[in-house]
Amino acid sequence: MNIAKCFWGILLFLVPVNQPAQAAWSSGGGKIIIDSENPWFLKNTTDVTYCIVWNSKNFDLGDNGVDFLQQKIEASLEYWRLEFERSFSPVNFIKVATQKFHIQECSPSTDIVFQFGHLDAIQLKYFETNGQNISEFVSLAVRTDYDRKTLRGKGFIYIAADSGPLKFIGPDLVEHPWKMGTGGLLLGALKHELGHVFGLQHSSAGLMGSGFPEGILNKQEAERVANTEVDLDFFDITREGEIRGYCHPYKSQNWLKYLGIRKEGSECFSLVVKGREVEFWFGDKKESLRRVGTMKMAPKKMETFGWIAAVKLYLPQEQVVFDTCPPQSCMKPYAYGPMIKQREVTGEYFGIETPVRRPIIATFSPVGMGDNILKFSGMLDDIVISNLEWGY
Repeated sequence: MNIAKCFWGILLFLVPVNQPAQAAWSSGGGKIIIDSENPWFLKNTTDVTYCIVWNSKNFDLGDNGVDFLQQKIEASLEYWRLEFERSFSPVNFIKVATQKFHIQECSPSTDIVFQFGHLDAIQLKYFETNGQNISEFVSLAVRTDYDRKTLRGKGFIYIAADSGPLKFIGPDLVEHPWKMGTGGLLLGALKHELGHVFGLQHSSAGLMGSGFPEGILNKQEAERVANTEVDLDFFDITREGEIRGYCHPYKSQNWLKYLGIRKEGSECFSLVVKGREVEFWFGDKKESLRRVGTMKMAPKKMETFGWIAAVKLYLPQEQVVFDTCPPQSCMKPYAYGPMIKQREVTGEYFGIETPVRRPIIATFSPVGMGDNILKFSGMLDDIVISNLEWGY
């Protein structure tokens, strides 16, 4: 990326917002228009500009400064570039997240303004007019302008202040999240909102879940996420190592019985993928887990796959970007971009604490519950249980 240094202090620049009534407020309420799900930038855009406005008084970064904000923006952009690059499309048609992003001083021509703890008077008026309380939002992606001919948008990303009049308010949220750990909470909020810029809409859970920004700021989750260094898969779970793991007071009796483990000392767990195996680790603390069993997967040719279109592009009649629309990607007036892959794998579970051997099915679904979902189903006492972990 071609990066120029840009330093902003408290309220140094007010961002002009055009056509506020047409804004597509991607992380909350607001007026929805037919092309509001479109990515802001497509194959006809090669370069995008952005700038930073930081209210240093009400957005606490500790000893960090604007360089820290720029670093997290760049990391979020790089995350989505790699994810879209690895994603599957029937035809590489609309080309999302392929642009080069350049930082500059804020001006009316800037494509994306990243606003940390700051909203200008026009933006605040929009909330007031629409009866929305800004303190309820941790982050927002707002498209303020959209050219239906070139299919190009512009707008701003807002990350809420943690003090002052724009402070976010919610039950069980940490007080000063943006300076916690290595900045994982800020990174998570930026990734979520940039996902909207790239045309991704809310999913049931995961990174693009509607409650994701608020969820990671919950006191039970914040410390873990704040120190997260590993990027999670979005379009397809491909990485190895720990896929999911945390401590939870409730465990299904069917889950424990199926795995052949005791309830005591099994409050915490970790699922680790190693090639064609999944290891199950349990313990009373994350620091003292024991391996209780292993799933050995059947050959890849026995896997089944499902696909969900992640990007849906509305093509208005006046657009001049696409003169043709490949039938593999289009069902006019919509074109479909990168897809989310769900994978189902059969195999056998081998217990260690109790020498059990049972058939099992693992479902990999990156948009499910948890970080990246790895759900298990199997038969226990002649009853098929579709979600062993939660007992139903």
